Amino acid sequence: MVKRILAGVGGDVKSGGPLAWSASIAKEREASVTTVPVVDMSAWKQSLPTLISAGRAAKLLDTEPWTQPDDAQEALRKYCCQALSAQGIRCNILPLSEDPLGSLASVSRYHDLLLFGLGQCYHQRMVPDFMKAVSRLITYGACPLLLVPLEVREVKKVFLAYSGTVASARSFRRFIQSKLFTDAEIDLVCLGESLDEAGAILNAAKEYLEEHGRSVRLTALRGKESVLVEHAFKSNADLIIAGSNHRNMLGIEVSSSTLRAFLAQDKIPVFISH
Repeated sequence: MVKRILAGVGGDVKSGGPLAWSASIAKEREASVTTVPVVDMSAWKQSLPTLISAGRAAKLLDTEPWTQPDDAQEALRKYCCQALSAQGIRCNILPLSEDPLGSLASVSRYHDLLLFGLGQCYHQRMVPDFMKAVSRLITYGACPLLLVPLEVREVKKVFLAYSGTVASARSFRRFIQSKLFTDAEIDLVCLGESLDEAGAILNAAKEYLEEHGRSVRLTALRGKESVLVEHAFKSNADLIIAGSNHRNMLGIEVSSSTLRAFLAQDKIPVFISH
C-alpha cells in the first residue's frame, strides 16, 4: 500500500507533472509527499564566457548569481508546500543536491512510490537523456517508479503485459499490491509463440488478479514485440505497467525495445518495477 510518495519536481516546471500526480494519488491514499528539487546548481555558470574581464568579474560579485539555486529551491519549497498543504496533504521538500537522481534513488528506499516526469518535464540541462536517467534510477534500486506526463488523467484502463516469467510476475504483483487505481479495468496481455500458449499463461494469472478484486480482461497475442507495443498504444490505456530486470546502466538503452517504446512517448504514465 502506498503511504509515502517521493516526487522529483523540476524547478522550471511547476504546473502538472510529478507534483500534480503525487497530490492526486496522496489524496486518494491519505499519503504524505516528499519532493526532491531537480534544480541545476551550476546553471548560473552557463552564461559565463571562457575568459572574463576584471570588470565583468566585479559585476558578477555584486550580483552573486550562485545564489540562484538556493532561490529556486526556496521558490519551489513554497510552491510545493502551498500546493500540497492546501489539499490537506502532509509535505516535505529535501535540500538541493548536486546529484538529484542519486538523491531520489537513495531516499526512495524509505518511500513506497517514486514519481518522475516523462518527456520534457525537466530542463534539458538536468535531464539531457531521459532513457539514461531512468536507467540510472533503476540501477540504483529506485523502485517502483511511476513515470508521469505533465497532464494528470483519470486512470480507467490499465495495460499490463505479462510474459509468465518470474520477473514479469513480480512486476505485476508489485503493482497490484500497491493498491493503486483499484477501480481501473486491467487489460492483461500476453505475447506468446502461439495464441494457445499465451492464453494458458493468462488464465494462470487471472485467478490472482480476481482474488485481489481486480476487473480483468485477457488478451492473447502472437508475433514480435512490436505487436505488444502497438496493442498498448491502440488500447486507449490510461496507464502502462512495465517490468524491468535490468540493473545496469545500459539495460534500457540496449536490450529492452518494448520498455524503450513505452518511455519514448509522453502522454501515458508508465509504472516500472523490477
